Amino acid sequence: AAIQTCDMFIYIGGASETWVEYLLESTRKEKVNLRLMDYVTPIAAAHNHEQEHEDKHEHHEKHEADLAEYDEHIWTSPLNAAAMVKAIAAQLCSISPENQETCKTNEDALCNTLQTLDAAYRSVAESAGSKPLIFGDRFPFLYLAEEYGFSYAAAFSGCSSDTDASAATLSALISTVKEQQIDTIFYLENSPRKIADAICEATGAQAKLLHSCNNVSKEDFSAGKHFQEYLQDNLIAIKEALN
Repeated sequence: AAIQTCDMFIYIGGASETWVEYLLESTRKEKVNLRLMDYVTPIAAAHNHEQEHEDKHEHHEKHEADLAEYDEHIWTSPLNAAAMVKAIAAQLCSISPENQETCKTNEDALCNTLQTLDAAYRSVAESAGSKPLIFGDRFPFLYLAEEYGFSYAAAFSGCSSDTDASAATLSALISTVKEQQIDTIFYLENSPRKIADAICEATGAQAKLLHSCNNVSKEDFSAGKHFQEYLQDNLIAIKEALN
């Protein structure tokens, strides 16, 4: 009922939200619906869980019917996040012109923060060595890695529904950690950490959180922790892992 009657409906698009298209077609066809994947360049979702990040990804022309083929974690790149903010602000100003000045002020402030984070991530990437980021978990940071050139190895792709890594995958990750003397294994919020802990036990590395900004705890929500603060925390964790 809330979706049917709201002034603007915002969604990401992609595999997890294919249900939205059917809903909007039947209840909001002539209303303001903002699909944020339309405002960034989507990257094809990785399906081979045992391969490390490659420098180049094939970009396909985006069509209505095939958005599910793309990785949907578009917000993990600060520049993508800024593009999303601008798209939302433009629509808010259109449907609520009396609040345009306030909206524009807030848009500028948030985008300036995201631009600062972008510069900081680039600085870390430029000074980093050749070590990959290791994830004993899913990897929802494809847009972040692509934007800044971070290499990585992960148990699963970001869009995977798998929860148990194969013996081959686990062995490959452990070998990479040992060979490259990596001391940090990342896991996601709400993760059982089973795979990350297994890699740490086999290698002596330490497990550390990298927040996908996909799930916010009740405590963080109540404390008013903002998206950009998670990005800052992630930046510090990545810098420590690559140094």
